[in-house]
Amino acid sequence: MKMRYFVLVALVSMCPAKVHLVIRFTKLLCNSTHPMTVYEKCHIERGHNITTITIRQKLLQPIYRVQANISIIQLSKSLNRILYTFNNVDACAFILRRRNPVLRLLFAHFQKFSNINHSCPFKDHLIVDRFAISDIQVARLPILAGEYALLTAWKLNGVDAAYTNVFAIYS
Repeated sequence: MKMRYFVLVALVSMCPAKVHLVIRFTKLLCNSTHPMTVYEKCHIERGHNITTITIRQKLLQPIYRVQANISIIQLSKSLNRILYTFNNVDACAFILRRRNPVLRLLFAHFQKFSNINHSCPFKDHLIVDRFAISDIQVARLPILAGEYALLTAWKLNGVDAAYTNVFAIYS
């Protein structure tokens, strides 16, 4: 009897599980608060089973220092829960060393769709082209289904210059 149970458990564990969890981007807000940077493009493209984000930001002067404030929030009708907050992240140093595990995970997915592949200085354009998250990547995330927001505020060369906020539904 024990042998049959063991064989059944072994067979079930070898079958690949189908992932039906999906992340859909619902809203994207980009705003330049200083004339050193301009958002040329900031939109969501909706496909059949996937949504993608495209951002094109023009830099009107070279950027030598970048600081970011990043928050990941689970949204709710009654109470918004802050999951992670990172204040005054030195983005130039992070790209070189990548010591924060949560930011490293986010950046690993983001980097494939972006021209942000080197440290400071940044010149001309910062581009995120058709950023999407696949079902397999979503299944690995230790989060509950619901609505989420990724809020970012950017200081460029020591000046509050821009913010980008991404809203998504995880279902």
